[in-house]
Amino acid sequence: MKKQASIKAPPEVTLYGMTRHLADIGRAYKSMVPGIRDTKVEYLAIAQKGYPGARLKPGEADGLLSVGCMVTHDKRALHMEAFCLQGMMFVLTFQGILSVRTNHKKHLVHPGELLLLPPGTHFAIGDPVASCARIGWLLLDVKALDLNTPWRWPDWLMLDEVERREFTRELVTRGVIIQKVSDDFIQVYTRLAMLSSQEGILHRGSRLKQMISLSMLELLDFFLCGDGGIKEESPSLRSVQKFLHQLPERLSEAWTIESMAEACHIGVSKFSEQVNILTAESPAKHLARLRLEKACELLRDPSQSLRDIAQKTGFSCANYLTRAFARFYHKSPKQFRREQLT
Repeated sequence: MKKQASIKAPPEVTLYGMTRHLADIGRAYKSMVPGIRDTKVEYLAIAQKGYPGARLKPGEADGLLSVGCMVTHDKRALHMEAFCLQGMMFVLTFQGILSVRTNHKKHLVHPGELLLLPPGTHFAIGDPVASCARIGWLLLDVKALDLNTPWRWPDWLMLDEVERREFTRELVTRGVIIQKVSDDFIQVYTRLAMLSSQEGILHRGSRLKQMISLSMLELLDFFLCGDGGIKEESPSLRSVQKFLHQLPERLSEAWTIESMAEACHIGVSKFSEQVNILTAESPAKHLARLRLEKACELLRDPSQSLRDIAQKTGFSCANYLTRAFARFYHKSPKQFRREQLT
């Protein structure tokens, strides 16, 4: 994915006849810029003026504020400042578990779950730590400040008046909610997110309108069909999720991919697939990252020797820990300890 440069937000912008300050959006985005520069965060978006991303052309998709995708490649503290949403936002987690804050409440969004955020919601990614994840989002101007203000969808949205009223009623009733969605919705949303990562697309505005309309129609169908479209978590996914939750306390054990899969009572291929869904990492990379993060924690205690730290984090010896640490953090454990203790 191509990295986007930082886009400075203007002090204010006029939407639906009312002036709203956008400086907080700029500050929120700036917290991710260091990660984008060192390739730890991939951020791609197409957006209106005032929102970070490649610019939408005038008249290309009026009412579309931002659409894009983001991938985080490590567990990092974003310290992202919350900003007040000026439209209806839909955030889908494709891989990993996304931590977010909405109206001062903390949430975890799992793979295949859609976070619905109505106008007026204060929103930020990370708590403040954001783990490895791949997400896509869509922010539409519905010309409303909150749930109590009448909504008006973009004219190009291909829903008739009855469908628009039904859709609005469903979203207003749900408010801020995390909802599992159907495979059909995920497929459409994947195609929509991909539009933000490609350049030189012919008839981009028309394609955006078409894909957004189709994704909203899929979501409305899902709402009206009740629980029939909800994906049930498989027993194997629940087993892997439970294992990963316990893994940070069992890092000293001599894990292999085979032994981890056996602990979950599933095959290696299935285990690898489920770990990738839940963490956006391979089992080996996820285990290595947990061990090195634990090593960082222990290095802050000067009474812990490298040999003891290696033993507690599952490395065969201090030299192996040093090599792995240097590859991941580009410094030795001793350098890291000096920096932390000075």
